[in-house]
Amino acid sequence: MMKHALARMFHELPAATADMAVLPGVLGCRTLRRTVQGTPRVQHPAVDRWHAYLHGLATLIHETSGLVLVVFVILFTAVTTSATEPEPMSTKNGAAWLHAIRAGVLKHDVDDLWSGTRKEGGVDLNAEIIFSRPSFSLLSGNVSPNIGASINTQGDTSKIYGGILWELAMKSGIFLNLGIGAAVHNGELDTSQEDKKSLGSRVLLRIPIEIGYSLSEHHQISILFDHVSNAFLVDPNEGLDTLGLRYGYRF
Repeated sequence: MMKHALARMFHELPAATADMAVLPGVLGCRTLRRTVQGTPRVQHPAVDRWHAYLHGLATLIHETSGLVLVVFVILFTAVTTSATEPEPMSTKNGAAWLHAIRAGVLKHDVDDLWSGTRKEGGVDLNAEIIFSRPSFSLLSGNVSPNIGASINTQGDTSKIYGGILWELAMKSGIFLNLGIGAAVHNGELDTSQEDKKSLGSRVLLRIPIEIGYSLSEHHQISILFDHVSNAFLVDPNEGLDTLGLRYGYRF
């Protein structure tokens, strides 16, 4: 009896397999198929561009997360420190939040400095505000926030920027500023034009170095060097350097 049952099962197996093959069509679903390895994927160019942009943005956020954290800690410390400090004397004239205002003329895209080569021209008209709070002392100097703008007179790259400055003022009247921050510009990101810089990213790292002399309690003159680039987080990264003279009024 067992022998006859096995013979009947093997006899009906091909018919049952054929019925299973049409089952997906009866249920309204699609038959699963293996994807042939190595088949090229067709994708719209716009999707590729957005994918590259999002990948670059994610990389930028990842690479600068440490810097953002450091800046946040510095500003938080400054706020908590300034909250316990006595009101400065300048409160009487309403300028307690201002440390200095500086303005000047800078040569644009200077050759043979940090960026190496020059492609753009003209001069930059620069103006900057340095705030007195929040601020805190560091290495015999003072750290304060700043904002500013440099407008190119020839229609090349202009920028607005902000960050923090460390200032060391000496008894001789000489002062030194070192800083770090970010700049947003209207220049080219990637171009083949010989008279334009390819800066790679719309937001750039900014590093200023300034040395000057206090003529009196309120009046100052200084030489400012300013470098912006994307710090090789994005390609290309030609960078821009400016160098020039500024006048400052200290409150």
